Amino acid sequence: MPSTSEIEGEASPLLSTDEHESTNPFADAKSEMTNGRRIANAISNTTNFGKGYNPSRNKRPITIPGNQEEGLEEKEIAPPILDKAWEYFEHYTLPRCFANRRDSAPGRKYSRAEPGEDQEKTILYPVWGTPMEDMADFGIGVGMYFEMVRFFGIVAIIAGFMSTPSIMFFINDYSSNGREGIENSGSAICTDTTWVPCPNCTMNVFDTWPTKTDNPSRVMNFTSTVDDSPVFFIRKNNCELNSTFSIMNLATIFFFALATLVFIFLQMKLRAHLDEGEQTTSDYSILIKVSSIMP
Repeated sequence: MPSTSEIEGEASPLLSTDEHESTNPFADAKSEMTNGRRIANAISNTTNFGKGYNPSRNKRPITIPGNQEEGLEEKEIAPPILDKAWEYFEHYTLPRCFANRRDSAPGRKYSRAEPGEDQEKTILYPVWGTPMEDMADFGIGVGMYFEMVRFFGIVAIIAGFMSTPSIMFFINDYSSNGREGIENSGSAICTDTTWVPCPNCTMNVFDTWPTKTDNPSRVMNFTSTVDDSPVFFIRKNNCELNSTFSIMNLATIFFFALATLVFIFLQMKLRAHLDEGEQTTSDYSILIKVSSIMP
């Protein structure tokens, strides 16, 4: 981590280069910082925005006078610095692991460090390289949750590929007169329609299929020129579904059902596996039975 004097380009009123390095127990490289901390440091180091973003950086420490009668010595309190706040956030709030220590347990890779560890070098847990077994350090439920996200993410990708024939069918073959005016060309909206008479319809049909003003009407009524009786017409879809759509939909549904059963089975095994690798209070519980029979 660059010292205060290196960032400002001149001697800092707070700490010199040697004092900063001697009092800073953490030495984080830029590659080991979060993106938010890198952006904050970059803004803080600029000449134009640095003073407004971190105004207390160049202020001198506050001196608190001592009291000889009470045995209190004079102290200096440094003003808050955002760079140090980011450092505190990453080392005390975010979970970290030891950089040069590996866990020897099966399936595990990283050994968790306590907040504020400064005796050994620590790093943030890798986003993509942390095993599920190490996620159990934050609770068995955390490891099971991320395993669920990964499992159903893979299931959703496979189901998406299985649904490709159905999507292509709706794009090319479902509606014969094209998809003009439809935003989603792979939807099941049918644009090939005709009006057909409905001899058995009554006025109640308008309550069954209400029509909004911004949508094309589905029912229309006229008056017969012969006997002045009402005549009803219904909009009929001429689009037809083929066997490929039905088969692929059924296959996708069965695949989801099977994947759910497999997920339940794997979660039960994962729970037992993670519980064996973690020591909890229940592992040290003692069951005491007290007999009510007096000797």
